[in-house]
Amino acid sequence: MMFELITKIWLLPWNFIFGTAENDVRYGSNSADSIWGFGGNDWLYGRGGDDWVRGGDGDDYLFGGSGSKARAPYDDGNDHLYGGDGKDHLYGENGNDYLDGGDDDDYINCGKGDDVAYGGEGKDVIFGFSGNDEIFGGGGWDKLYGGLGHDTIEGGEGYDKIYGEAGADWLYGNNGPDKIYGGEDGDVIFGGGNDLPPEENLTGNELTEFLFGEGGSDIIFGEGGKDYIFGGSGYDVAYGGAGEDFISGGDDTDRLYGG
Repeated sequence: MMFELITKIWLLPWNFIFGTAENDVRYGSNSADSIWGFGGNDWLYGRGGDDWVRGGDGDDYLFGGSGSKARAPYDDGNDHLYGGDGKDHLYGENGNDYLDGGDDDDYINCGKGDDVAYGGEGKDVIFGFSGNDEIFGGGGWDKLYGGLGHDTIEGGEGYDKIYGEAGADWLYGNNGPDKIYGGEDGDVIFGGGNDLPPEENLTGNELTEFLFGEGGSDIIFGEGGKDYIFGGSGYDVAYGGAGEDFISGGDDTDRLYGG
């Protein structure tokens, strides 16, 4: 009687690299890696490939490398995440974190805590979630969401959409034609300079708002509440909405509507 031995080999999609409960330094490969720091203050490097990097407890530094999707979700601690080149996914979770997407189109979720996030070049999507966050879109067409807390958001170069959401926020369009929405509480909104279509669009809410069009052609909506609207230079259209408003068009020919 003859028997045939059949061997089945399962190929896993990642190389698994593990740290310890101590302070570790771990390096990935040029292939797809799954790197886990666990406890301690760790330095984890994804290098090439599409990597999954998880810090764990402790204050960690995570570097995604040049892969197309460097994901870095992790747990407690005040952590630093660097996406590098490629389309990265960065998750702050708990703690006061620093997140830098680097070049390309990135997705950043700051999580809980008072975080600082940079989109870098590319079309980025950044969520502040909870906490008092500082969010910088960088170059490219970005979508920036403040979430809960009193946030500071700057759009940077490019055509950006900025949403302050809950909390009294400071919102800056900077260069480029931007759309800025204040959200649920009293916000201060700066349009920035722009001379190209589409025009800048600034929208307040029902509470006291300060809206500054600055340079370029702006469309400003005060909505309800007491609004202070300053068009700045350029051709501006301003709508005060319901409530007591102060509207100044600034230089050039403007159209002002009190509501």
